[in-house]
Amino acid sequence: ESGLSTFGKEGALAFKCGATRRFKTPTGERVRLESTDPYADSVTAFEKEAQAFFETKVARFDGDLFETTCRAKLQVANTDTMEAGTYCKTMCQAFRSTAQRASNTMVGSHAVGIDELKDQIREKEECINTAKASVDTCVSDWKSLAVLKSELVKLSEDIDSRFADVRDAMKALEDAGDQLDDLEEHLFEQEQALEDTVTKLDAAGVDTRVAEEVLAESKSKEKKLKEEIASASSELERLSAELKDAERAGNLVAKLKGNVEAVMELMDGFSEAALREPVRNVGFDDFPDDLSFPDPLETTQVAGDTKSSIAAVRDYCDNTALPAFAALKKSSSIDLAPLCEFEEPEAVFADITAQVKQRQSLVRNAIEQVIAMLTPYKFKQMLSKEAFAQAEEEDRDLVSEGQLAGLEKVKSVYMGKSSFYKYLIKWRLNGPFLKLIDQLEVLSDELAQAVETAKKNLAALQANLLAAQKELQDNIDKLAEAALKVDNSAAEKAELEECVESLKRQSTSMATN
Repeated sequence: ESGLSTFGKEGALAFKCGATRRFKTPTGERVRLESTDPYADSVTAFEKEAQAFFETKVARFDGDLFETTCRAKLQVANTDTMEAGTYCKTMCQAFRSTAQRASNTMVGSHAVGIDELKDQIREKEECINTAKASVDTCVSDWKSLAVLKSELVKLSEDIDSRFADVRDAMKALEDAGDQLDDLEEHLFEQEQALEDTVTKLDAAGVDTRVAEEVLAESKSKEKKLKEEIASASSELERLSAELKDAERAGNLVAKLKGNVEAVMELMDGFSEAALREPVRNVGFDDFPDDLSFPDPLETTQVAGDTKSSIAAVRDYCDNTALPAFAALKKSSSIDLAPLCEFEEPEAVFADITAQVKQRQSLVRNAIEQVIAMLTPYKFKQMLSKEAFAQAEEEDRDLVSEGQLAGLEKVKSVYMGKSSFYKYLIKWRLNGPFLKLIDQLEVLSDELAQAVETAKKNLAALQANLLAAQKELQDNIDKLAEAALKVDNSAAEKAELEECVESLKRQSTSMATN
């Protein structure tokens, strides 16, 4: 109610929540708001009241319920599309955002839609406080969400800024339309008054050639101005339609971008829960301090012990077992000599070492591949803390240049055969989607320039109007002089004077408006 009070007793619906500042009553009376920007004044009034409310009350704001109530009050259709010709849906969204910010200052936000991501930020804070063993992971997630949060804030500011620009343009177009309507109405009334004056002068026996010339000239200028008015009105109407289209498209693109970023953040959380966390639970670290294997193997204690043990077995076979096996073979058919048939200790040890090195390489590569999956960047290689920090910085740079937040992180799991990733990758920097958005921004710039041109054309039309008004006023003065010289009855003279006074009043009214 505090915000809607800006629209007075006629109410916000009459003025389409600030999309127009003029309202015609059923009786034909034209009502205009004194506010030059009722939409902005309404949001400001609401913001002031919301801040005062939450400063004195500890209450959690229910954004969904509020917006549903606001839409019902302002008769807004429950759809995601922007309704043409009214700012009521945008006003409800602005009221909701304003109240949410005031509520957040006192008790924190209530999770609704994208606001769930803010809850994840708070969860990461709790994780840092309660799980010191996982502090590196939590800090990384915090930075990721901070990047997304800043991107969402930027998108919100872009939407507000673009809507403000469009409202300024629409306000200028509406003012121009009002002025053109007034112009056409006054010109018609002055033409009728001039015709009445000429008729009465002629009836009074006055030479009306000059007056008829004035009337003819007035009609000629009126015709020219009407043509210019028609042209200007057509151009303004076209600009109005295009501005509304650009406004709707720009807002929807910004919201779509934010929603896709939220999906990618959740995709990264999905892979975190299903892949990375179970690996950490086994005992793997994101950034192991030491992943080195013994090199060279031959110099280790266990290698020396192994080599000595092989030599001892060889010595036992040669000096103890084989002589006994030979004696057994002479007295029976059993030959146990194969039990000692293996190479010399040096050859055996060299073969064992080669096999261990091969397995060592395979295990090391497998471990590095697993650890590489514990971070969402550079998925084909294991990263040090320094390299991971650099990858995060590179991601932030890409986001600052326009790429969607989260795209670099989802590559490690989803690239390849994922059909949805083929859609997501089109949001990359210099990709096809951002190029389409660039085209929309170029269109907005062109429309802004067209609005400025329309304003200049209108200013020129107004200058011509002022010149015609001055000339018409001079001729009206001449008619007044002619009327005063008429030597007729008092009634006829009074009637002529009334015609002249009517012309003067309309001229003054036209100049004022």
